Amino acid sequence: FGHSKGWTNASEWNDQNPPPPTIGTTSTWEYLVCGKVADEDVPTRRSNHAAVACGDHLLVFGGWGVDNVTPLTHCELLHLESLCWTHCSTRGSIEPSPRGNPSLVYSEEKNCAFLFGGWNGKHALNDLWCLDMNNWQWHELTTIICG
Repeated sequence: FGHSKGWTNASEWNDQNPPPPTIGTTSTWEYLVCGKVADEDVPTRRSNHAAVACGDHLLVFGGWGVDNVTPLTHCELLHLESLCWTHCSTRGSIEPSPRGNPSLVYSEEKNCAFLFGGWNGKHALNDLWCLDMNNWQWHELTTIICG
């Protein structure tokens, strides 16, 4: 809840940094109106995608297109302060294949988003990718056997 370093103590809570909800309280949803950037057609309608908060942005990857048959491969970003969407333009020619149902996590320390697996409509995927958000390049990671 707004803490990048994990747990906090109660002395750090204030109006801008409220404590997390307690058991027995009711959370509420608020409808937010998001804008568009440079007349782009974003966000792409999709289901079964992955999303992760990356600093001031929400990164969305993959999922199924509006026909629920076509897996998607591109990522999009929502700027969480301005609520404006944009396509995520990555560099290089290597990127993950289209997929629905992937997993996505973010490492603040490395400023990288890690993408794992998913389903391409024919078989389950077992690959691991890193999006280096310092240079916006995808890298496929190989398995390291520990032991």
